[in-house]
Amino acid sequence: MKNKYILILLFLIYTTGISAQSYKFEILVKGDHIGTIEGDIDTTGNMIKVNIVALAEAHFIIDERVKYQLNSIYKNGELYFSSATIFLNGDPHFSSVVRKDGPYYMITKNEHKSMFTEMIDYSGSLLYFMEPTNRSEIFSEIDNIEKPITYEGDSVYKIVNPKNGYVSYFTYEDGILKTAKIHHTYIDIEIRRIQ
Repeated sequence: MKNKYILILLFLIYTTGISAQSYKFEILVKGDHIGTIEGDIDTTGNMIKVNIVALAEAHFIIDERVKYQLNSIYKNGELYFSSATIFLNGDPHFSSVVRKDGPYYMITKNEHKSMFTEMIDYSGSLLYFMEPTNRSEIFSEIDNIEKPITYEGDSVYKIVNPKNGYVSYFTYEDGILKTAKIHHTYIDIEIRRIQ
């Protein structure tokens, strides 16, 4: 009898709008594998939770171990909370927290506070899991600004960072990120989905 109730409970859970997906990506620099990104998206009713962890090793002047964590929560299609943290050789290097506060967002970036007044319905954390169809802007959890995004055709999107003019390209397959070419100050990286 107990097993029967467990089966009914499991059936109810899976039929009430719960969906979880996990993906793995590799990080490449000039064709060399330098790390991985693991991402999970969990949809329950009107709530979406995103967790992303990137681990990479790069050589600049010395070997650098980089860990990037991004966690976002969306409610009713709007960003409710986001936390982005970068660790360099195990030590915190950067942090940004975006929290919905009434009609606005409070942003704490490396302990400096600011306010963002526009509604955020699509941010960088969703780039891995949801093709940005019909979008003209995307909110960056790292830069805490909106960046223009344009459709280039064949499920390819271009994002321009208005602070520095760097251009990145994201390609999708079946609505999920397949590859990305991201331009940074020091290195250009490529991301490829492997699972």
